[in-house]
Amino acid sequence: MTLDTVSGILHKGGTILYSSNKDNLFDYAVEENGKIVKKDVSDVAVENLKRKM
Repeated sequence: MTLDTVSGILHKGGTILYSSNKDNLFDYAVEENGKIVKKDVSDVAVENLKRKM
């Protein structure tokens, strides 16, 4: 990430990576077929980071 890619994001709140500082992205609760299951979703954060660069 560069200064240009993060400039002006403070007012947006949340996270631009759609990650979490409160949950474990390697054991994240998601809903599948009406049930809550734990999955590794760290690849989502990595892909979001790559898109923002």
